[in-house]
Amino acid sequence: MDAELFQREIIDSLKSIRIKKGYSQLYISEKLNISQSNYNKIENHQVSVKLLLLLKILDCLNISFQQLITKEDSEGSLNVTTGSNNNDREEILLGIIKELNEQIRLLRESRKRRGERITQLKEDLKKVKI
Repeated sequence: MDAELFQREIIDSLKSIRIKKGYSQLYISEKLNISQSNYNKIENHQVSVKLLLLLKILDCLNISFQQLITKEDSEGSLNVTTGSNNNDREEILLGIIKELNEQIRLLRESRKRRGERITQLKEDLKKVKI
């Protein structure tokens, strides 16, 4: 199973869970702060989903990624691991870990830049008080 097929199965499972929980696309899209049209494109595989958005969708549906890929959800119908062998899942999960590490790196860089900016603003404020 390749990554694209895995993502399609994840999105299909998320759609199934959303419907079983009685949530509309509009409800989820409002929670995600995106348009219903854009959320519809996600569910219809017209756009690729970034990991951060996927995690937000999971949060809206009140399930974890672990529950999603291991069929632990009480709603049933999760079958994203069907047909995949361990090597495929391992490769996909390693890709997810790599993307998470990149997100962490970017967040750390952003935090560092903000810290530097705060330091600079404090120094500028001290000059104004003098």
